Order: sequence, then structure tokens, then C-alpha cells
Amino acid sequence: MLIRIFIFIFFLQFSVSISAQTPPTLVPVIDSLEKKLSVSGNDSNRVITLMDLLNTYIDFDLAKAADYGLQAYTQSKKIGYLFGEGRSLYSMASISRSKGNYLQADSFYIEAEKIGAIYILCRAITGLPGITIQKPQIYLKNKKTLSIQS
Repeated sequence: MLIRIFIFIFFLQFSVSISAQTPPTLVPVIDSLEKKLSVSGNDSNRVITLMDLLNTYIDFDLAKAADYGLQAYTQSKKIGYLFGEGRSLYSMASISRSKGNYLQADSFYIEAEKIGAIYILCRAITGLPGITIQKPQIYLKNKKTLSIQS
């Protein structure tokens, strides 16, 4: 019986130490992305790099992934990058769901769907990929009604 307890504790300790470490194969990828992030400007390329970091961390460090998701969302909102807003909200919803916070996940999913609808509408109106929309400005008024101003 004592041997079983010892073996259980040994494997438990081993599994905890694995989940707390960055996988060695990802270290060069993370270093490269962080270097790319440090030299990027405040544009959609920065958002893409933040999302790449989020997707790299999501399997082993949810806290860092969530931090990169929030940064990507904030930057996307700041520059009007609808695709980045929706993608970061969707990723943050997945992180919240993984943490067991289903109400927060639902609110992120709902916001991501709204952004997705606006993104599709922008593409239909302008014929552009919808990366950054200057005019016409499209936004949700009172989070219920879609308004278009020129």
C-alpha cells in the first residue's frame, strides 16, 4: 500500500511539473514571436503576432494566452481592425470556457458574433477584406442596432 501511494505521488508530481513548463520545442517559436512583437508597429501585424502568441500559449499557459488575447483585442479596437477584434474575442471565449467560466465565455462568444456580422457587412459594402474600415464607419448603436455613418 505504501508503494502505491509513493508511485501515485511520484506521477502526480511529474504531471504537475510538465504542465508548468514551456515545451522545449516551442521555446524558439515563442522567442521569435516575442522578438517580432517588440519591433512591430501599432497596426494589424501586431495584432496578428499577438494572436500567434495566444495560439502558442493556449495549450499550456491559459493566463499568458488570455493576456495576449486581451492585448490583441485592445489593439484591434484601437485601430479598427474588425477581424482582429472578432478573432481575439473568440479566442478569449475559448480560454474562459477552458477555465470553466461559462458565463464569461458566452458573453465573449456573443460579442465575437456581433463583430463577425459587422465584418461580413463591411466586406459586402466595400468589397474589401475588411481589415480596417475608415469610411463608412460601422458600429453598433446601443449594442442592438446597426448604424452606418458616412
